[in-house]
Amino acid sequence: MRCRAATAFRRRRRGAGWRTGGLDFIIGYVTLVAVYATARWIMSRGGRWWLRLWLISVPFTLFMMYVQPVVIDPLYVKFEELSDPVLESAILDLAAKADIPADRVYEAHMSGKTNAINAYVSGIGGSLRIVLWDTALARLDRPEIMQMMAHEMGHYVKHHLEWSAVGAIGSSFALLWIGGGIYGIVVRTKGRGVGNPPGVRPQCTAAHFAAAVRF
Repeated sequence: MRCRAATAFRRRRRGAGWRTGGLDFIIGYVTLVAVYATARWIMSRGGRWWLRLWLISVPFTLFMMYVQPVVIDPLYVKFEELSDPVLESAILDLAAKADIPADRVYEAHMSGKTNAINAYVSGIGGSLRIVLWDTALARLDRPEIMQMMAHEMGHYVKHHLEWSAVGAIGSSFALLWIGGGIYGIVVRTKGRGVGNPPGVRPQCTAAHFAAAVRF
């Protein structure tokens, strides 16, 4: 069982068989276009554009990590109280032992979108929630689910999400600083029109970029 569960842990986040459509596609597309267009506009203003871009990216990163699972996900994913009350009680008992202040376990109906399995603990204060995908309920037995939940609770207790946020913010600063330096060298040697063909507005470029990434 341990080997099977470990294999499941490695596979659950790969998103194998993900079927994108509807509102989640629209939100992802609009977000991608908005981010790209904003970045191009900031770059066109000159100066330390990389620093301004990084400052804007900080709240965006925090939003995606802490707010998006609680506010955005419910717009296109159905969340309900866990359908197995005995399993929910066992998970909440495990959470209590880890000093995680949760009073419910949510079941996310993801089987219509993917065949991957997943579970997570996210949120701060009153927004904290324990979530288990219905795909995990269908494919794992109870001991495997409990082992997976213990693994996810360990991430929460060890503050791995916070460390991930610090790492993401720090690495984005370093990459933008390096990218800003390289871009400055290219502009000085090749001219400011680099990366934007004559007569093409940044908005058009953003739309084509988003379409290429999504498809």
